[in-house]
Amino acid sequence: MTRPETCKSLLSDSLKAAVAGIRAVQAKKLVVDSLQGYDFGSADRIFGVCVGKAAAAMHAGLMARVPPEKWRGGIVVTLQPTEVPGAQNIIGSHPIPTEKSRLAAAAVFQFIRAAQLTRADLVVVCVSGGTSAMLAAPIAGVTLADVAEVNRQLLRSGLDVTEMNSVRQALSSIHGGGLARACLPAHCLGLILCDDVQVGAPMVGSGPTFVPGPIEKAEAIIRTHLSPPEFQDHLLQCLHPFPPTPEASNITVGGPADAVRAAAAWAEQRGYRPFLVSDALQGEAAEMVKYFSGPPEPVDGRYCLLAAGEVTVTVRGPGAGGRCQEFAWAMAPEIAGQPAVFLALGTDGCDHLPGIAGAWVDGGTLEKIKAQGLDWRSILDSNDTYSGLSRLNQLLHSKGTGTNVCDLYLLFGTARKSR
Repeated sequence: MTRPETCKSLLSDSLKAAVAGIRAVQAKKLVVDSLQGYDFGSADRIFGVCVGKAAAAMHAGLMARVPPEKWRGGIVVTLQPTEVPGAQNIIGSHPIPTEKSRLAAAAVFQFIRAAQLTRADLVVVCVSGGTSAMLAAPIAGVTLADVAEVNRQLLRSGLDVTEMNSVRQALSSIHGGGLARACLPAHCLGLILCDDVQVGAPMVGSGPTFVPGPIEKAEAIIRTHLSPPEFQDHLLQCLHPFPPTPEASNITVGGPADAVRAAAAWAEQRGYRPFLVSDALQGEAAEMVKYFSGPPEPVDGRYCLLAAGEVTVTVRGPGAGGRCQEFAWAMAPEIAGQPAVFLALGTDGCDHLPGIAGAWVDGGTLEKIKAQGLDWRSILDSNDTYSGLSRLNQLLHSKGTGTNVCDLYLLFGTARKSR
């Protein structure tokens, strides 16, 4: 039988471990550390472009390292108005690009043009997750409405972020190396906060400072995952090979592995035996429960299973939720009756819905679901996990964390070896 006080203690510890993981990947610190010893001496002037969910924090880290006498200004694209000393603040939209996103991209291009860059200049571009939607600069023939509809369909498709971003960059003049091209003839230094567990930094934010891959992948996804056929044909007719793109200098400042290692270290210091499931977990959320059904070997005492990554959800129902909420809901039967707690949360503090970071379940959750008169299977099939978890008061709330390196998935429990 599950003891409520045991699960309460496990929930407290799992949340503290998650906080330790998120603190380890605070964007400002990662940028400061990555630029330790960087030689700015060869640059006559330095400019900054920061975009994404962690843009403001990355800008703060940049300002802590750039020689003040060389700084000539920056532009920081965020989701909310933010104080960014030494730069102008522009607002974008997420997860669906809107007119704000179009204006943000236009402002970035105008900022770069106004700088009248030369070979002696340096442009530092800080990129974090969310950049794909926060900037919108559609290629010729593609409208903002087209891009928004593409994003809506992709987000419901069950595709991973790398596959989605291959389409997004193909339809954009600022992603897929477009920002690096705009900075010519200046040198472009990309600082990437990684939230991509498939290929890493090159596809974060649809790769605005990276040489893009072949366009054929985007064409294949458009044909197989977008509808109706007339919309497919319209997009395919607009596609064209990417222009030649310069090889920018790109540095990955941090990523999911850093967060999960820090969470594991916190747990181990407090007497838990940690098991690393993966620092690149991916796949359909409801199918990933197989990795968290319990410790992989006999354990006597407290243990935890930890992973970082980005699971996916193929949306087939009309409900509301997010990938972390769906993962947590799917875990309820797996740990039913056990002294265990599972939580899933976005390191950015947002699991698709504003203000919701993720959710948790414990060994008593399945019984609570039944007691509330809820149908566990029906809620899962209709992708309405927000409704179910809200009824149970098992959502995790957040106003944002200032960083973004995918999600954390933690199972904390106690076990006894059979005698």
